[in-house]
Amino acid sequence: HAEIARNDNFCISPDWGSVQGYFTLLTTLPLAQSKPIDAGISRFCNTCKKCAESCPQQCISYDNEPSWDIPNSKAAPSAPTSYTTPGKKTFHTDSVACMSQWMIDGNGCGICMGNCVFNVNSKAMIHQIVKQTVSSMPIFNPLLKQADMFFGYGLTPEEEFENWWDLDLPILGTDSTYNSTVGGYNK
Repeated sequence: HAEIARNDNFCISPDWGSVQGYFTLLTTLPLAQSKPIDAGISRFCNTCKKCAESCPQQCISYDNEPSWDIPNSKAAPSAPTSYTTPGKKTFHTDSVACMSQWMIDGNGCGICMGNCVFNVNSKAMIHQIVKQTVSSMPIFNPLLKQADMFFGYGLTPEEEFENWWDLDLPILGTDSTYNSTVGGYNK
């Protein structure tokens, strides 16, 4: 289960954040249809804009409300707007400009996904409270985004990359995040 995000190229799950995909599964098995969720994520995206601020190509909309209208691409203004699917009310991401950044980087970008507020380790109890607050009290959304920035969540600065080797990560898939510190694991 997930909700559409400000970057309409991916969905955000309350459990897994934005670093996931949405896929079609073809099967002949009888599957029960799941009910839509309302975790408040779409409403949070209306005010947050952290992914748009972090996008190097500025291809994620800064609009305050989603729209049915598909804007022209900044990277190819005269091209048809076939880079996104019509018929949905969303924040339309300039996928042409986004893909050009993926080509520049050579191995993809994903900066917007890495900076998403919903990618925070959710094992600490406070994060569960925050998710419940987002779903029911959107008046606190700007404060929650500021808290995310204050605590330094998002992409790891390049000068700290080598610190990864010193992390005490789970062994053989054991969940060691109980009573966690420093982004999920004890050093």
